[in-house]
Amino acid sequence: MKNKKYIGFIIMVSFTFSCSNQNDTKNSYDFTERLKIHHSKELILSKDFLIPQAICIYDSVIIIEDKNQGFFFHAYNLNTGNKYADFGNSGVGPGDFNMPTTMFVDKNKSELVVLDQNRSQISYYKIKDIINNNFNNFHQDQINQNASRIIQQNDSVLYCLGLFSEGMIRKDIRGKTIGYDLNYPEIPNEKLTPVEKFLLFQGEIMMKPDKSKFVYISTRCDLLKIIAIEKDSLKEIITLNTYFPKFKKEPSGIAISRENALGFTSIATTDKYIYALFSGRDMVQYPENFYFSDYIYVIDWNGNLIKKIILDKDAWKMCIDEESKKLYTIHFEMEKYDSNVQFFVYDDVL
Repeated sequence: MKNKKYIGFIIMVSFTFSCSNQNDTKNSYDFTERLKIHHSKELILSKDFLIPQAICIYDSVIIIEDKNQGFFFHAYNLNTGNKYADFGNSGVGPGDFNMPTTMFVDKNKSELVVLDQNRSQISYYKIKDIINNNFNNFHQDQINQNASRIIQQNDSVLYCLGLFSEGMIRKDIRGKTIGYDLNYPEIPNEKLTPVEKFLLFQGEIMMKPDKSKFVYISTRCDLLKIIAIEKDSLKEIITLNTYFPKFKKEPSGIAISRENALGFTSIATTDKYIYALFSGRDMVQYPENFYFSDYIYVIDWNGNLIKKIILDKDAWKMCIDEESKKLYTIHFEMEKYDSNVQFFVYDDVL
């Protein structure tokens, strides 16, 4: 392995052994079907990855977010492993990024969409331009601040997840905030500010392909919400949750307990199902791989628990290609200043 700089996990609050809420952290999602699957192959890509933060698949293209060699994004041919392009410099100029937190492909427009949280900026790249290593045609839009994740309903309507005092989800139209909806959970016997709630329940949102619904998952606990998009508002279909994060309030902010069982670490959606990678591990019992998981919860868009998929290799992040019915996962091992990143493929998952 090659010597590399260790960049660590992106975690927004410190860890401590203390906890104020003593709720049971045993996850009790009840799946009647459990399916063990084995990867069919490993993708052989660059050995220079540090800790990939996200992956997207479109046709024969895999796009990986991983800050190395001066770039945030790297595109490869899925069939050959050959590189198409590195793009997205770290910086403050046009086309540069500071902290990308959302990456997805708009398949209707064959376009990669990326949110930079720190710059409140959305960038759009045509997949054909990425393949041809042509970055003269990308465009960028500014949005209002404090959006940690975004989903796109159409060319002008966005829904944002973030630390909003007026609600959990913000609706933006053409860069203008229209309103806020839903709220992060209340924790019994705790008075929490909107920012503290965001830190405790930060997570991801992802749209259903037909754009009628979306799902929210929390990385701090097993909270999952399914939400329908109605004409003028959002309607909560179901909330699944069996425990809250373990934490302590300190003068410097929220401190997550080392005994806290992590929740959902990655998500993918298809027309039928939500696929949520669930950890359930804490730093005490799993000091080196607490953020990894070998369980994927499969849930339909009405909140019915369909099955639990058990992977033969721990996963850090995942994505699903609905066309090929394949699941792609990232796994890596850390040894002080070295990392070994692996990409696995599972066939006929859907």
